[in-house]
Amino acid sequence: MKLVCNSQMQEIENLSFENNSSSALLMDNAGKSIAEVVKNIIETHNINTKILILVGPGNNGGDGLIAGTILFTEGYDISIYVCSPRNNQDNLLSKCIEKNIPVTSIESSNFMSKLISDLSNCDLILDAILGINANRPIVDPLTKVFELIECEHTNRLSKYDSNMSQPFVISIDIPSGMNSDNGAVYSHAVRADLTITLGFPKIGMFTENGLSHTGKIINLPIGLSKYGEHLSTEVIETEWIRSELPTREINSHKGDSGKVLVWAGSRKYIGAAYLSCMAAMRTGSGYVTLITTPKLQEILASKMTEPIYHLIPENLDGNLSYNASYSNVTSLKSNDVTLLGPGIDQNTESRRFLMNMLEYSKTVETQLVIDADGLNILSQTENWQSSFHKPAILTPHPGEMARLMKTSIETVQSNRIYHARTAAVDWGHYIVLKGACTIIADPKGNCRIIPFANPVLASSGTGDVLAGMIASFAANMNSPFNAATIGAYIHAVVGEIMSERIGKIGSLAGDMLPLIPSAIMKLSNKEFIHPIIIDK
Repeated sequence: MKLVCNSQMQEIENLSFENNSSSALLMDNAGKSIAEVVKNIIETHNINTKILILVGPGNNGGDGLIAGTILFTEGYDISIYVCSPRNNQDNLLSKCIEKNIPVTSIESSNFMSKLISDLSNCDLILDAILGINANRPIVDPLTKVFELIECEHTNRLSKYDSNMSQPFVISIDIPSGMNSDNGAVYSHAVRADLTITLGFPKIGMFTENGLSHTGKIINLPIGLSKYGEHLSTEVIETEWIRSELPTREINSHKGDSGKVLVWAGSRKYIGAAYLSCMAAMRTGSGYVTLITTPKLQEILASKMTEPIYHLIPENLDGNLSYNASYSNVTSLKSNDVTLLGPGIDQNTESRRFLMNMLEYSKTVETQLVIDADGLNILSQTENWQSSFHKPAILTPHPGEMARLMKTSIETVQSNRIYHARTAAVDWGHYIVLKGACTIIADPKGNCRIIPFANPVLASSGTGDVLAGMIASFAANMNSPFNAATIGAYIHAVVGEIMSERIGKIGSLAGDMLPLIPSAIMKLSNKEFIHPIIIDK
């Protein structure tokens, strides 16, 4: 599903106007569609029908007025609060007044007292105050309105022990007060249970802060879909993942399921080798070969017996020896994918061997995936971007991304999509910027967002699991971009399953491994329901 920023949405609307559409027509389409969604919610949740519609001065408010008029005509108990003065020639507001819909204006002396009373007695709030152009702090009297909404919302949540199944606050297009481009809240913003977004979801909704305000999301096309085919940013949906998942023929053998070579782990980070290798195997790789030292192999073999071990020289500590070089891997058979970096440490020997492995990769046809310490070593290497024979998949978390970019984590997090896209284009590699709503960007400037944010994945080792999963899919697919996308999405689905079965606190990266096949099966069998995006 394509995403837009504010300027792109305006361009798309202008394109529609050039093709015999109009602002009034789009507003009418939006209002009708919103009314249908609200009616469906009321019927689904068996909600009483007292609805407050809070409108502002612009088209967002117009959408709310049209939806309110339709709902009132069909017998719903509607009250409209005009929270910011509208144009005196406003036909939409005049129509509401003509139909005897209760309308209270911000200019009324009893506005606040009446709103307080109605908020405590209503069943739904429809937030149509501000649209996608909000880009500055909220000031009085809107500040007070937002505070009253938040207070009543909090009261409802506490009543239902924060597990309220039915929506109470529904925002139109975007929660009022939130920046549609980056999810920023300058002072106050409505915290919705559901956002009915119009035309296209907005990029700012799929940021860490955005998700905490939008709640669940329904997108209503309102006749604009055909004008967004050129958009380069999209949020990934379950149906797309299902359609792109690799399949196995009934007569396939292990050689058909992808060969992955892994260099991971050290005495300090033994678990990284286990997690990345087993993730690749659990994701479906037929062969996984681990490059490791004899002492580490003795430890790892007691925990994982499925991978093949390729031993390289070690020092007295059992770590990689300085003598380990290019010649130690030339005997390896060709592999579809080579994963380098999880837990390899950043010592001199590891740095030297990583550069040897990059040289080795130029002599064989293998897709590189670089993670963790592999990225940290690159960040300390001059002109590292030219060390590859073809675009690699790089999987940084924000700290590693900041080191690669020579900037701060705060800068990276301030505009994750921009920085992931810019890096992918400038460096010529695929970027998987991990975090809430992981971003995958390709060298052509296309961006995909994985619409999940789950604290269960905030645990050491989950990144090693992701690296192994992406490597496995890359070994089974011709598109590194698709492999990285599918790997990140299913990794997030595993997180959702782990949260339900084990809990958000105390779950370990190793707990993910046996759940990977379950996640793939749930997606294949259409058993997975996305926790945020609602299929209208």
